[in-house]
Amino acid sequence: MRTVCHDHEGNEFPTIGAMIGRWNITRSAYDSRRAMGWDLEKILTTPVGAAYAATDHLGNGYPSDRDMCRAHGVPCNTFYQRLKSGMTLEQALTKKAPGKRLAPEPERTDHHGKIYPSLRAMCGAYGTNPNTYNKRRAAGMTVEQALTAEPQAFRDPVDGTEYGTKSDMCGAYGVKPSTVCSCMAKTGMAFEDAVIETAARQKKTWVYKDMTARTAKDLCARANPDMPVDIFLNRIRMGWDTARALEEPVHRLGGCTDRFGNAYGTVEAMCAAWHTNAACVNANIRKLGIGRDEALSRIASRGWRGNVFNGWHVTRHLEFPWFLCEDTDGREYVIHASELIGENDTA
Repeated sequence: MRTVCHDHEGNEFPTIGAMIGRWNITRSAYDSRRAMGWDLEKILTTPVGAAYAATDHLGNGYPSDRDMCRAHGVPCNTFYQRLKSGMTLEQALTKKAPGKRLAPEPERTDHHGKIYPSLRAMCGAYGTNPNTYNKRRAAGMTVEQALTAEPQAFRDPVDGTEYGTKSDMCGAYGVKPSTVCSCMAKTGMAFEDAVIETAARQKKTWVYKDMTARTAKDLCARANPDMPVDIFLNRIRMGWDTARALEEPVHRLGGCTDRFGNAYGTVEAMCAAWHTNAACVNANIRKLGIGRDEALSRIASRGWRGNVFNGWHVTRHLEFPWFLCEDTDGREYVIHASELIGENDTA
């Protein structure tokens, strides 16, 4: 007979997965919280992704267990092993261990005088990448400038197009950033000029019908001006041929009816019913230029395994829209995706 489990309110569940699904907690969060010695109520009622995911014995909050361990100079694996061995949180973070010990990361202070436990925490508060911050400081910027400066835009000297990052401009021309950097080192060119020079030196020629082009950007501009270059190149990387990558329409997220005819009040409600969010669906649409239904199917095929939806534990994706699932008694069934969408039983 299968052992049942109970939450802190005394509710009975057939499996741990069903219990944590009821409280919108992921299995990884449940396991790590148990390892840290949390009581069952705290494990189930603390939202995943709260402002501070980890709190030390002094009450200091950190974005993650790794940040907390780093601040105390303890390897993360050692920290978890100590908790499993029965140590308290304070002992796991402060006990000296023989051999090499990580140097504690120093606290950081922003231009307003606010103190943060780590560089990552400070940069996270301003939405700045820590690597970008370090590069700006090395270039002579003040702390305020390094934290708040607008990202540098890169202008194409050929047609004036602006790109937010170096990777965006390299992607538009279909060249590798490392190759461009090598060209800059050898020739002393500015980044924008080095991108164009690198693209011109490429041996690859794009061919579409009776048209040839030296770069992907040139091909898209001539063959299909409505085709974003980044989407075209993403499709090529996925194995699409040139004609299909150029000709298949680029779909955008819109409407509130899914492929099974279910209507929703908002796009967010539809995405939630498919156990995802609009940001993830948008990312798939922008990256591949695929339709909304195909994006939702792609997310389901890759992300539903291991979750519990509408009482079914998804164990394996077969071929969309079919999934291998278990009921509460552990019996296996092949279930159609339309029976799995709806109320989200897991986070």
